[in-house]
Amino acid sequence: MSEETVYTMRFARMSDYKKVYKIMQHMENEIDDTSIFVADDKAFVKSHIEKEGFIAVASFQNKIAAFLIVRFPEDSEDNLGLDLAFDEESLYRVNHMESVMVVEKHRGKLLQQKLIKFAEPIAKDMGYTIAMATVSPDNLYSLDNFLSLGYKEVLRKEKYDGVVRIILKKNL
Repeated sequence: MSEETVYTMRFARMSDYKKVYKIMQHMENEIDDTSIFVADDKAFVKSHIEKEGFIAVASFQNKIAAFLIVRFPEDSEDNLGLDLAFDEESLYRVNHMESVMVVEKHRGKLLQQKLIKFAEPIAKDMGYTIAMATVSPDNLYSLDNFLSLGYKEVLRKEKYDGVVRIILKKNL
């Protein structure tokens, strides 16, 4: 692939959810370390195309090269704002930059950053002005991407069945 590879950023469609899930399953098998990544189930993926947020997709030649699940947790018990003792109004402004996956042959093209840059203004326009994410301390590539986009480390904490995560935050 040349340096001039052009990616199209778009919203995932319902017809994409099985492909997104398949990429996620492949990644989970490739990493094989649940302290770094655990795949979401099909229902989670599908719900983020339909109602609980959105999925941003980077496509190349009509195939998914990468995706980002953006979630609006609102009053869910896993809203990362609860870890920072946000008030109720602030909790409803939190969006989660959830799973980001880049297909292996498309890595090194800054697609994680491009997807986040695509998603942030959309979330902000929808009223979700506090972007948050969790990253494994062992996933330095992802952590560096978030930090380079202005996210700040606000807390390290055991999450998701006892694995340590760095909680990141950015005001949009």
